[in-house]
Amino acid sequence: MAFVKERGQRRNNMKYFTIKEIALIAVLAAVVSTVEISIGSFMHAFNLHGKSIVLTTTAMIIYFTAFSITKKRGTVITIGFITAFIKLVYGWEMSKLSPVLSILGESIVTEIILCFLPLNVITGAITGASLKIFNLVFPFISFWIIGGKTAGKNLSKLFDSVQRIFPSLSFPMIVIAGIIWTIILGCILGYIAFMISKQVTKLHDKVKNEKSKKEEKKEEYV
Repeated sequence: MAFVKERGQRRNNMKYFTIKEIALIAVLAAVVSTVEISIGSFMHAFNLHGKSIVLTTTAMIIYFTAFSITKKRGTVITIGFITAFIKLVYGWEMSKLSPVLSILGESIVTEIILCFLPLNVITGAITGASLKIFNLVFPFISFWIIGGKTAGKNLSKLFDSVQRIFPSLSFPMIVIAGIIWTIILGCILGYIAFMISKQVTKLHDKVKNEKSKKEEKKEEYV
């Protein structure tokens, strides 16, 4: 009953964004865009591993933080849309649609999950696992849609990493182990992202409460 009541309250408060919430969404989208363009391009240029881990974790931290503050549907997908647009216009790979569609896809997956599940540790882990599975599957989708060339590379990297850990596994077992490893890694990243976003949200609430107390004191003096 409590969960149904909570969902009902969330639905009543999810009609419109306030000016402060729009400003918050714009700032957080700018943060994600900066990470995508700067760190993502740097790691891509020097062929560093872990690019997907860094970008996905950063995106989840921003998504969880924004949703925790606004508690409104459309928050995550709005941030994803703005980030994708900035990536398309100013990104180092602005001629490629694959990164843009990937950002939109991640935001849509996260938005769907947060619409049906309350934001907590379990939801964070589910979101992380879902996004890592999406990152694993998306290159194959983009290969057919826009002719991307990353599907084979991603699959090859996954097989190589699993074979290094379990050199005696057969091909089907490598596929299964790779999927299981992807899910476990996603759960860990989702947990980390949720815990960080929780601290950021607490800091935001603390600053907001202190500001409101100062305003109340000013009104008392007046």
